[in-house]
Amino acid sequence: MTVLPDSATTTPGPASGAAELSHDLIRTLKLLYSLRDRAPRLTPGLEPAAHPLLHHLARCETARVSDLATALRADVSTISRYASTLAAAGLVEKTTDPADRRVQVVALTDAGRDAVAALGRQRETTFASILRDWTPEQLERFRADLLRFSADLEREVSERELAPTASH
Repeated sequence: MTVLPDSATTTPGPASGAAELSHDLIRTLKLLYSLRDRAPRLTPGLEPAAHPLLHHLARCETARVSDLATALRADVSTISRYASTLAAAGLVEKTTDPADRRVQVVALTDAGRDAVAALGRQRETTFASILRDWTPEQLERFRADLLRFSADLEREVSERELAPTASH
C-alpha cells in the first residue's frame, strides 16, 4: 500500500494548482521548442535561438550588443556570438559605436528585415493551424490570461534579478 504525504491528502489550493500549471507550462514550452526546431529554415544561417535577437531588432532598428543582452536576458557573449553569426549570414550589420569605439551596435539589413517578415508569416500560419478550432472569444480570453501571466512572470524575474544571491 502506498502512503501519500500529508500534502497529497489536503484540499487542493493555489500551491497544488501552481504545481500542476508549472508541469503543463514546461510541457508546452518543450512542444513549442520542438515545433520551432522542426520548422523549415527559411534563411540559411538563421538558427532558431537567434530569432529573438532579430525580432527585437525589428522593433528597435539598432541596439548595442549589451542592450540586446539585457533586453533578451542573455549573456553579452551569447548575443555577440549570435550577432556575428547573423552578420556572416548577411542578416545584421555590426558597427562600432562612434561615441564609444569599444561598443558594438547591431542593425538589421534588408535581408534581415525580409527574414523577420518571413518568420512572422511562418509563425502566423503555424498558430492559425494550431488554433483553427478556437472561437474568437476563446482566443481573446487565452490571450488576456497569457498577457497577465507574462506580466506577472516579468515582475518575478525582475524581482529575482534585483534580489541579492545567497552565498554557499
